[in-house]
Amino acid sequence: MLCVLSFGAEADDDRLQFLLKEVQGNDITELIASGREKLASVLRL
Repeated sequence: MLCVLSFGAEADDDRLQFLLKEVQGNDITELIASGREKLASVLRL
């Protein structure tokens, strides 16, 4: 398990590796825009 002490976050290594593989090679601004759209659709429900 990875622990980021500067702000107290913890992450499961397997999930973190999966996330990094999924976003590898993608533009960060596109990823953020996509995440905002998904979050907005959930909040509308």
